[in-house]
Amino acid sequence: MVISSNQENSTEGIVLIVDDQPESIDIIKSALDSYFITKIATRGEVALKIAQSGNVDLILLDVMMPGMDGYAVCRKLKRNPVTQDIPIIFQTSKNSYEDEAIGLELGAVDFIRKPSSPMVILTRSRNTIAYHRAKKELHQKNNELKEKNRELQRLNPTVA
Repeated sequence: MVISSNQENSTEGIVLIVDDQPESIDIIKSALDSYFITKIATRGEVALKIAQSGNVDLILLDVMMPGMDGYAVCRKLKRNPVTQDIPIIFQTSKNSYEDEAIGLELGAVDFIRKPSSPMVILTRSRNTIAYHRAKKELHQKNNELKEKNRELQRLNPTVA
């Protein structure tokens, strides 16, 4: 199942919510809809297709789902060059530190336990996207500086 909300005031990015529980989806969606465009997948396979299509800024991923669980989805996302840089926040009702460690080792940037406050979900989503964008911009600026340095060295070989 795929649902997409496209509110005009949703300007902070696109969040893919991956969860098989309608109640969880409703809580997360209501927390984010005023700030983000949200896309929803109720199965891991669908989430992979949506993420692969591009323009996803963050994935909120449930760990326990029928079929492909969140850990398997995360592994596939992190192995794919198109999706490997999308930040993932795991959400789960599991509360062992081992489960959290597994998610973080797979490449997730955060772990939210359910049930969670809508404000926590919103704040962590906003912070994660802001950090990811700043990191991406810094990487781009560094590449631009490296290119300018190469150009300067080519124009003036005595400055090395």
